[in-house]
Amino acid sequence: MEKEYSKTVDVELVEKAWIDVSHLIVKLKKAAAAELTTYYYYTLLRMHCSGLEGEQVKEIAEDARLEDRLHFETLTPRIYELGGELYGDMRELTMMRRALRRICRATRVIYDKC
Repeated sequence: MEKEYSKTVDVELVEKAWIDVSHLIVKLKKAAAAELTTYYYYTLLRMHCSGLEGEQVKEIAEDARLEDRLHFETLTPRIYELGGELYGDMRELTMMRRALRRICRATRVIYDKC
């Protein structure tokens, strides 16, 4: 059974704050895409860390990974409450690449230390 969200109250509150709802949805979708992407990269990082130094990095990566997943799971209902939807196809998400490049570069720096 699909959950129906009350769009009217949430949209009204956002509009009362003089915020463009459609622009906010776009920004929330980008943020959700960034969180999902970093969750994925931290998962890869965690799987490739080894040795004594790698174990320390693995713990840090696990904490960051779980935090990013929590952020993604927190953003998702907000998007739907405002009348938006997540990307229906992972290819749409990858088109957000420009917005996510900074995150990928930062993860590669950590990844190279393992």
